[in-house]
Amino acid sequence: MAKKTVKPRATGPKNPVPSTDKYAITISTGKVVKNNMAIYGADVIEDRAVPDFRDGLKPGQRRILWAMKKDLHLSHAGATKKSAGVVGTVIASYHPHSDTGIYSTLTNMYMKRYRFVMPRGNFGSELEEPSAMRYTEVKFQPLHQDIFADMDVMELVPNFDSSTKEPLVINTRLPLYLMNGCSGIAVGLSVDVPPHNLKELVDALIYVVKNRKTATVDDVLKFISGPDFRNGGALISKKDELLAVYRDGRGMLEFQCDYVVGKDDDGRTSIEVIGFPDDVFSVQGFINECEKLREKGDVFAVEADYMDSRFGEKAVDGKFIKTHTVKVTVSNRKGLDAVLRKLTVRKTYQFYSTHRTTEGINLKTYNLLEVLKHWISWRKTEEKKVLDLELQRAEKNLWNETTRLVAMQPKAIQIIADALKQDRIEFEDYLVKNLKVTLEQAKFIAELKIGNLRKASIPEQEKKIGDIKKTIEVIKDDLEHISRVVIKHLKALSPYFDERRTRVGGRIQNTDKITVERTGDPQVLMASRDGKLFGNVTAKGSTTSDVMAVASYEGAVIFDETGLTGVLSTSECVGKAGPAYKAIVGIAPAEASNLLVIGKNGYCVKMPGAEAHKQSEFNAIKGTEVLSGFGVDPTTQVLVWGKKAGEFACIRAAKIKEVRKNSAGTKLVNFKPVHALAVNDNQSLYTLDGSKVSTMKAGDI
Repeated sequence: MAKKTVKPRATGPKNPVPSTDKYAITISTGKVVKNNMAIYGADVIEDRAVPDFRDGLKPGQRRILWAMKKDLHLSHAGATKKSAGVVGTVIASYHPHSDTGIYSTLTNMYMKRYRFVMPRGNFGSELEEPSAMRYTEVKFQPLHQDIFADMDVMELVPNFDSSTKEPLVINTRLPLYLMNGCSGIAVGLSVDVPPHNLKELVDALIYVVKNRKTATVDDVLKFISGPDFRNGGALISKKDELLAVYRDGRGMLEFQCDYVVGKDDDGRTSIEVIGFPDDVFSVQGFINECEKLREKGDVFAVEADYMDSRFGEKAVDGKFIKTHTVKVTVSNRKGLDAVLRKLTVRKTYQFYSTHRTTEGINLKTYNLLEVLKHWISWRKTEEKKVLDLELQRAEKNLWNETTRLVAMQPKAIQIIADALKQDRIEFEDYLVKNLKVTLEQAKFIAELKIGNLRKASIPEQEKKIGDIKKTIEVIKDDLEHISRVVIKHLKALSPYFDERRTRVGGRIQNTDKITVERTGDPQVLMASRDGKLFGNVTAKGSTTSDVMAVASYEGAVIFDETGLTGVLSTSECVGKAGPAYKAIVGIAPAEASNLLVIGKNGYCVKMPGAEAHKQSEFNAIKGTEVLSGFGVDPTTQVLVWGKKAGEFACIRAAKIKEVRKNSAGTKLVNFKPVHALAVNDNQSLYTLDGSKVSTMKAGDI
């Protein structure tokens, strides 16, 4: 049998490109993703997420306002239009995207510091979704007049299908970018600009117009006090922090809600939140956090309600606009402190913007002064366009009225009448020859009615021409002093001015002075040395280890032998404390004025009880295992025993100085303690000597 010969496989690259596919190009997946994501990211930034600094609008917002004005002819004085009609027009002509997204953008514009639109119906609130678009109606607020004041020179570009045109940017006279603020998230960046008070912005802009070369951020901040939110609140960041944000165009600011502390009908302490920095503080998030505290027993009740706007805002039907308030009734001091901490919020701002042109879109970041300067430069350009158009119209009007005056002269009227009677040459040619006018003037005169010319008053016409000439001189003077025109239009925005709503600096009240009224009896909370916690101990018993107990309204602080200290609410004091706490050596009420931790080396750490409210876990003492831990006040006596006879000390807690937690502490006794106890002067101390039990008052020790 013949042996089959097997040819060796040719060496070469694995998975070679077929020879027939000579145009194939191998590209790595990473490169494809990188290139495509760069294109996608740029599109999102330019066309969705980041506003233009000139009109402060993102494309979706701009298209809604344009459709309302251009297509639907809405105003502040006319009737409202169904929101569904607005959304449909926007989708059909300008923004072919989700109807829910467009409606959401429309309702969000109602929630701005200065409202663009005014609805009829429920446009939603901090805690409510708006009604469906088929149920609500909308029209403009009066300030739309200055948003669209310069429509005649607005730069328009084709819409998505070139069926109509839309504005590149709306050449508004309002500084909307800073006035209403803006936010957006794109691929690789986010933009957040806070709203500001319009009067403060106008004052700052006028200053920069007059002092463009010398103005600094510090100078501008003499006029602008910081963000100004629709629903109030307080700016509590320091001046240097505010300066850093506006100087760099990015940074963090801190705010606090407006609140009032009072009592409910049962004498419980309540906090009513009546104002908040919207866009920073989430009312729904705050309510959710308070509900968690209610489950732990630190909060008794959480209620949300409405109140009339504190700032006199009225809806389209003349009724006051409603804003939300939240009332939280607390059960104890721990709950009060936890709620008040949630009323302080922080926000990081980034002043990104786009600059849209017909050639493309540029992404920029500005500080406050740069925003003002660039906006002023843009407004000067727009004002010049408006004045050039007005001059062109005025000069055309002057030509018309001057030509009309020529035709009104008695001799001219006779020539015009003769021109009508003859038929040898064209009417216009006859006027050119006999009236000594240009062909263009002759054509204009041909459109006039000879009867009206005979009735017209020549002196009145001469006065009219004189007024037009004066107007032309004013326009030319304005063109030479364009900064003055910008200032004039900024001052004309005064009808939209209102008082600052967000206070600057200071907290509403010193929370340390608030007294929390407790009702009912305290709960007995217990911990055993083997790491178990109890809200109560059954008759059958739950542990064979020693049990320590305290009475508390707010919860317990437990001390582990390793030095770890845990802070638990009353609801958490049930069952196993957790793997972190294996050898509990002490327990204290969470409302204790001071916490005392005694180490096995004879040192101790005495810290304010308020430390227990700042963290749920912390290390109390360094360099030693913990012998015991207590809650103490100035009347507490601390008893410490050592192994040897005579090793005993009684120290009044008031004489032990406070030190910071997680330190080596201060020396308490000169021996190594093996047992410690804390008693108050009014308590009794029981000792066992053989079979005899002795008792004595702690204050007699």
